[in-house]
Amino acid sequence: MSDLRVWQCDRCGFEMIERHCKVICPNCGARWDCSDVTIWVGDGRGQHFTARPYRASDAPALARRWPQAPSFAELRDADGAGWVLLDAKEPVGYAAIFPVPGLPGLFELHGEVHDDACQLGGAALLFETLLQSLDRRAVRQLTRAVPSLQTVTARLLEEHGFRLGHEEWQMERPITESEPASTLPPGCRLRSLPREQTLDLFLRLYEESFSPTRWYQPYSRTEAAADLRDGDDLLFLFAEEQPIGFAWLRVRRAAAGEIEPMGIVPRHQGQGAGRALLATALRRLSERGLRQATVGLWRQNQPALNLYQSAGFERTGSRYYLVYDVQG
Repeated sequence: MSDLRVWQCDRCGFEMIERHCKVICPNCGARWDCSDVTIWVGDGRGQHFTARPYRASDAPALARRWPQAPSFAELRDADGAGWVLLDAKEPVGYAAIFPVPGLPGLFELHGEVHDDACQLGGAALLFETLLQSLDRRAVRQLTRAVPSLQTVTARLLEEHGFRLGHEEWQMERPITESEPASTLPPGCRLRSLPREQTLDLFLRLYEESFSPTRWYQPYSRTEAAADLRDGDDLLFLFAEEQPIGFAWLRVRRAAAGEIEPMGIVPRHQGQGAGRALLATALRRLSERGLRQATVGLWRQNQPALNLYQSAGFERTGSRYYLVYDVQG
């Protein structure tokens, strides 16, 4: 299919004229920058789509079709941005980007496009509109997680220049009613702290444990505070009086818990501290009545993979993170 592409005026529907990255309607005089305009795509058979920036009035119609679609307020509060694909005035797709906390220039891409619209070039139009609208000084890379590289979404993204960034494994193991007690390294002990102290210490240890690695995905204080239910959910390992590691225990579904994240500061890695902390975390989940434990890790994180496999965890699935490098 060869797409005919022109600028179309939002006000009167007249074909617009592009001059020096300004778009002008000769009928009603409307003017926009190129990054703000609505684009029209036709396939020569009467089908056509428009793509434009997200408006607050789009939220109800998007939510009816895609309950997971972000609201205009969510985009605004997160310093994100969104775009909508329309067939006439009916939404048939959306795209939204959200900044990844702590990683300047990296944005998560979310979105859906109706299958029929996708086949007629709508998804391509939506992505082109998104790229034209980006502040390329602020947005350096887009990332999108998919459950398989064989999905329609994955193939579509790869066709538009996305590449595989990394693979994340999900691993699980049963929890028994009598998980064995761990033997801590000499001079080590476990502690929980009041919630406010817990947040500060977690953020410091997380940074120290993971910032030197490829799989560093930082937490903001706001994000950590929103996720933490109780100070007891974070378990800290101390060597003498110095904190050296942590494990975050979460209840994800009935009878199932997650240990995510777990870390040991570099100078104490390889000395049995991680193994003892993992065993203690499993015992704590057992005491809460949970019977399944899950963890997530980058496939390339071989030391963590060895630890979890030695503790009986087995891979149950993957998530693939595709990335797109935004050119300046």
